[in-house]
Amino acid sequence: MKRRLHNNDPDPISTPHPPTIINKTSTIWKVLLIFISSSLFFFFTSPQLRDIPPPHSLYNGLRSAFKQVHDPSEPKKIKILHVITSLTEFDTGSRGTDKGASRLLLKLLPVLLSTLSTLIPSPSPQKFVFEVDVHLVLGYTLSSENVEIIEQILAQYNVGLKYWNDAVPLALDPQTGTVRPINRSLARQYRFLFGENINNYDLFSAWEDDMGILGGQVVNFLEIVDAIEAAKKEGSEGKEGSEGSFGKDYSGKVSAEQYDKMIPGFIRVEMIEGETEREGEEEKEGDKLNYDFSKECCKKSKKALVAWEASIDSFRLRLLQFPHDERQNNGKGISPLFALLPVAGQKEKNELGGIWASENGNRKNGDPNTFSQQAGILATKAHLLHLNNTCQGGFLPPFRMKDGGVWNNVEFWSGGFQLFGAKHCGMQRIISLEAERFKKSLIYHTSNNKQFTIGKERMVDVEGMYQQLAAFGKKHVSM
Repeated sequence: MKRRLHNNDPDPISTPHPPTIINKTSTIWKVLLIFISSSLFFFFTSPQLRDIPPPHSLYNGLRSAFKQVHDPSEPKKIKILHVITSLTEFDTGSRGTDKGASRLLLKLLPVLLSTLSTLIPSPSPQKFVFEVDVHLVLGYTLSSENVEIIEQILAQYNVGLKYWNDAVPLALDPQTGTVRPINRSLARQYRFLFGENINNYDLFSAWEDDMGILGGQVVNFLEIVDAIEAAKKEGSEGKEGSEGSFGKDYSGKVSAEQYDKMIPGFIRVEMIEGETEREGEEEKEGDKLNYDFSKECCKKSKKALVAWEASIDSFRLRLLQFPHDERQNNGKGISPLFALLPVAGQKEKNELGGIWASENGNRKNGDPNTFSQQAGILATKAHLLHLNNTCQGGFLPPFRMKDGGVWNNVEFWSGGFQLFGAKHCGMQRIISLEAERFKKSLIYHTSNNKQFTIGKERMVDVEGMYQQLAAFGKKHVSM
């Protein structure tokens, strides 16, 4: 039987939820007694306190104060809030889209189904069991007919549904003196849902409506996050290297502070239209390199993939020695060779070191051609609390920005310029160069239209890019 949530919440911040009323005084005392007793028991028996930064005062509470004890022999239950942002119900014909086509039924829903069908049941049931609630953030009003269609589809996955109609924020335009909707700031609104639900979920996912996040990518994200957390406990004090080590050193010690800034990253890709199935390329030894990246990210086998905001110029390579975990990589643990994506505006000083994979590496770290916008975010509760305490201007509402940041663009809120910008949050994206993990860092842009609206010189063959990175790492980065 499906879990039915509130199915229309136009403003999750300003509209309070009605409190539950318990009429009998004796029942209230019983509930209070049980709560106090269980809280005291948990306080005196819990072996570990949370090692995350103190949360914003809005989110104080017992649930943020203690670390949950988990039996590693049992799968970890992960509750996910999955948010999809969609400005228009129908395509406008711009950027290579078909004017009048239902974006809701032909893009948003198929993408959502791909996500749910690869999460439930879990692609890694021995490690994770997922429970998902979906919240749509819409720039239009969802009709009752479409609500019924969506609910019928989600029922088979036992997924809860909420939606926020007409969620585009309004602001006073200083040039015209009138109040008008700010369409580009629809990308901001998922932050309100994250803030409101900070204590209700373990993993927070928010994507533009044509980004195809799948279960394998979620599992890979969580596995690397767990490895980062384990390594952070062994991190050295202070920062690694010396002045100028930024583009050179690839094996220095990593501090706990630097581990706090690490997060698994994603690269947007598209499938080449009309491409026939690819054969594996021959190596000198005669082995075939059948990576089949498209099967993992796009659910179609042996298709050519292109990226347009990532190339070999985007990456620095380095070694990250994570504690050995028998459950990772068939008992071999996580391979230590990683690629680092740019942090916009990062200066070449005592930051996390890595050797440039190209002579034309993105030294400025802000070039949009190599920055790799990812059009969404995947983050744990601990990530959100850390970001809200460390990002200039804040990460969750109330924002410490002029006009609540309403004039910032989509690239700021969901593309990554705040999250991965040095003057804002400064998070360092890492991508494993182990082939099986690298393919799970690719995320499909299902509109598949960038290849027709951006110059061909920007298109980079993903398999070729990976082969270059892997070969460079093998030659120049000692294990």
